[in-house]
Amino acid sequence: MAMLLAATVSADDLRDPTKPPQQRQSSQQPAAITRYSLDSILVSDSRRIAVINGVSLAVGERVGNAAVRRIARDRVLLEINGKTHTLVLDSAPSIRR
Repeated sequence: MAMLLAATVSADDLRDPTKPPQQRQSSQQPAAITRYSLDSILVSDSRRIAVINGVSLAVGERVGNAAVRRIARDRVLLEINGKTHTLVLDSAPSIRR
């Protein structure tokens, strides 16, 4: 019986663990998030991306009721209800070229 249940799961239902987090449109995000977690920051010559609560965001994009205002190498500034909040990476490893 367990084999029958396992056979009903398709490959489309499984998440690829090597794929980066997807950006979500603001209509898909919860109305109010009260806690934000800075997962990582990606900085290159051409772009800056912060991964907050598993969502990849650039400056000007939103997660919940917070707008990303600035992305630095070790921190992100969010604006929430007109107030600025800072998320800081914990002991961020650095790769230098």
